[in-house]
Amino acid sequence: MSSIAKIFIFINFILSIAYMVIAGTLLAQKWDYKQMLIDQAQKATREKQVQEDKLKDAEGKVANLQESLNNVTGRAIQLNVELNKTKDIYDEAKRTNDSLNEKIANLEASYKEINSKIGEKDARINELETARDQAKEEKEDAIRAKESSEEEQLVLQTELNNIKGEIAEKEKIIQKQQRELLEAKQIIAAAEKQGVRLDLLYTREKPLDGFITAVSKKLPLVMISLGSDDNVQKGYQFTVFRGSSYIGTIVIEDVYKDASAARILKDKTRQKIQKGDSVTTRFGGTRG
Repeated sequence: MSSIAKIFIFINFILSIAYMVIAGTLLAQKWDYKQMLIDQAQKATREKQVQEDKLKDAEGKVANLQESLNNVTGRAIQLNVELNKTKDIYDEAKRTNDSLNEKIANLEASYKEINSKIGEKDARINELETARDQAKEEKEDAIRAKESSEEEQLVLQTELNNIKGEIAEKEKIIQKQQRELLEAKQIIAAAEKQGVRLDLLYTREKPLDGFITAVSKKLPLVMISLGSDDNVQKGYQFTVFRGSSYIGTIVIEDVYKDASAARILKDKTRQKIQKGDSVTTRFGGTRG
């Protein structure tokens, strides 16, 4: 064997070893990379499931809110639909009644025409009498149909009036709620203008509501109808109002079992406090 052939054989042997080393390295790295991709895919799947659960929870809350909103106007919409249907039925009954009236008028005209022809030809008496009787029968049928239509029209009119009355009652309730909302907004606006802290509106689980039972003529002191039985404590501030008007603010000085003595805060009082005025912690009443 020549030297050149030996050199080529040696080079091929070296290249084979190098190829096997490189192939082994690439294969090991390929499996490590594949496992890394699998781990990342599993992690992404878990994160996706968590996000989907959060999204479903949020969608459920949105659906509940939407359902509450739909319930507020659902009944009114349903009544409007029923009203429109009743109107359509009423209009159809009226058209039917008008058509029957026209038919009765036509039949009466035919009846008169037949009677006028009876004396003209004796030979046709029997034929005309038969036609007359038939026309009379048709007239009576038409009259009965008209009476039935009028009764149905009366029933539909009654149902229509009932629906209108129900809608009117709903509108009264809505108007009353709007007035109450406006009064509450006016009280809140007046309280904010006087410096009452509305951010403390929910400082207690249950707001306290009462009224002024006595007003001192000489001192800026009043008595209210709430005491220790109502969890009133010294330092509590109450908003005083009359109807929808803000009157002022008082602070509790002494607490008894079923009553409390309070001092009038002159800098937060707009009008003279009177016996019977309402007091509440709903609009910023706090502890002193």
